[in-house]
Amino acid sequence: MSRLAAALCGLLLAFLLQPAHAQEGRKFAVLSLIGDRFLVVQHVSETGNRLGRDRRSGIALPERAFDNAMAADVEQAIRDVAPGAAVVKLGASRVLYPADGEDQPDALPLLAKVKPAIAPAGVTHLVVLTKLQHEARMPMLNTIQGSGKLEGVGFYMDHNLPTEDRESDQAGRGYLAPFAYFRVSLVDVAMESVIGYHDVVAAAPVTAGRSPSLQVWESLSSGEKVQLVHQLAKKGMREAVEKLLGKT
Repeated sequence: MSRLAAALCGLLLAFLLQPAHAQEGRKFAVLSLIGDRFLVVQHVSETGNRLGRDRRSGIALPERAFDNAMAADVEQAIRDVAPGAAVVKLGASRVLYPADGEDQPDALPLLAKVKPAIAPAGVTHLVVLTKLQHEARMPMLNTIQGSGKLEGVGFYMDHNLPTEDRESDQAGRGYLAPFAYFRVSLVDVAMESVIGYHDVVAAAPVTAGRSPSLQVWESLSSGEKVQLVHQLAKKGMREAVEKLLGKT
């Protein structure tokens, strides 16, 4: 059995295990494909080159952990906006994620892969979160910083920009910015068409002055890093769902 066939079997099993409380009318399947890893980008300035260059690495996440959390958030957002709708969550298989460094904003190829499992279950709509490549945009007090492109969720770091922590007035150099760059698409399963999509491009820079050691990466604890990324993604997703569900 191929990896894709095995993944489809897993999706179908997920539906069979869902509680039998589906209501008539709209039935949404939810799939998040943004959280297989945290992308870490370090901006390095070069003499005579304002843009410099980026060093990219990744922090692999426990399989499905972040995406399962996002799928649960999407489910709650749908239930808040459309209380009468039924919602089921799809487990994200590794074969559905884009390759490292690539985005995958188009939802229709994903629909083609999961439709054999979700159509027999009566799903009318698919809400899918996919990585989006976008120029780095880090909102500072009076300017926008950043260079290169980001996708998915993770952290952007600049070690050289002079900064100051507004709460402590502690001057420092550099900042750490948790970010969430992804697309939320709403797909009509029967028509195999995208009803609409909304792009989330969000970041929350924290200056090195917040760290006692003035080290950029230490300006947030591990728990704070994960929490901030999740908060950014959840807020952007909820805004997207509220806009998109008005089109159904």
